[in-house]
Amino acid sequence: MAPWSALGMSWAMAMALARLLLALWLALAAAGGLEVEMAGRRQTVSLNKNITIICKVPGAPNLDIRTMGIRWFWKNQTSDLEKVFEFIGDHQEAIRPGATVSLWRLKRGDASLQLPAIQLREAGEYRCVVVVTPQKAEGRVWLEVIASPDSKLFWEQPTVNNKEEKHAVCKSSGFYPPNISIRWKKWIQKSAQYQEISENIFTERPVKNEDGTFNITSYLKLKLPVEDTGATYQCVIWHKSWPTSQKLNLTLPRGASPDSKLFWEQPTVNNKEEKHAVCKSSGFYPPNISIRWKKWIQKSAQYQEISENIFTERPVKNEDGTFNITSYLKLKLPVEDTGATYQCVIWHKSWPTSQKLNLTLPRGESEKTPYLLYLWILSIPVVGLILLPLYFVWKGRYRDRWTSGNETY
Repeated sequence: MAPWSALGMSWAMAMALARLLLALWLALAAAGGLEVEMAGRRQTVSLNKNITIICKVPGAPNLDIRTMGIRWFWKNQTSDLEKVFEFIGDHQEAIRPGATVSLWRLKRGDASLQLPAIQLREAGEYRCVVVVTPQKAEGRVWLEVIASPDSKLFWEQPTVNNKEEKHAVCKSSGFYPPNISIRWKKWIQKSAQYQEISENIFTERPVKNEDGTFNITSYLKLKLPVEDTGATYQCVIWHKSWPTSQKLNLTLPRGASPDSKLFWEQPTVNNKEEKHAVCKSSGFYPPNISIRWKKWIQKSAQYQEISENIFTERPVKNEDGTFNITSYLKLKLPVEDTGATYQCVIWHKSWPTSQKLNLTLPRGESEKTPYLLYLWILSIPVVGLILLPLYFVWKGRYRDRWTSGNETY
């Protein structure tokens, strides 16, 4: 066993010595007739994709990889040269997790480096150093990592304090590098083409995310009311990750007239001291609408504006983009001027004039229930006084008839 053991140790020492010599050769060997080919000066890869950085030895159909050495290095503009991968003889080491070189392809002179799930921070210069004893060759390539924008275009819900504007919002997120262009256009029906918009545009500066990508938002402000409802607006986005610009279209909904009605609301059990007139409009667009209340004054023969006890809700958006709104007029019971007429005046840009809905408070409604109750209570003793004598008269006659009947029998 001793000779075999000694032979094994000698082989291990020989391989270690060979790796050492190859390592020294990688460091010291001068370039000779050996060459490597890279994929040009620059390679581009999308964020989180796998990348193969090309490095090939031309005219090498079959190589003995036991006498070869490969080292891959990386650096960027702010870092020093760092080793990414190493293969010497039968030993390989991946300093960057997942880095590998196919040994099967290496026998055919392909020393390309494979990196999975590339990240933005890994962009930079990659160096491929190949030694085929006794020659050495080196190639360099710049790796660019890009990320395409995820873009969307939508109408922004107007705020409470800004009901005079409507905003088209064009938002792009998760892109790299930060250089991006956003332009706005509008479809002109007469000329059948898009026209560039240069006013009322506000585009924010790109904002950096934690992963190194960027977001940006651009706003197109439209003054309400917008005359050309049904117009199409276009957000044109350019980024180097796309071969051509991306174009997103958004159509301003056409005006929709309100469907309105005016009615008395059934009072709740816990609120019998009020009566509500309800004016409801639904299915309208744009959301700007005006609701006013008036009351017919008999003496002056005209309607008078009401400014108190009115509650009008904010417009509520429907799934189809139209809006609903409800306004309440609260009347305290009992109402003195029963029979009065109340008017809900609705204005919307889809109508040439305001719409007026009338509702009359039934006469005596507020006083009907208590008066009937009092009348019923007061009538009980009166009815009793009338019915009681009649009862005794009837009872007396019945007794006499019964007595006379027995005597006859």
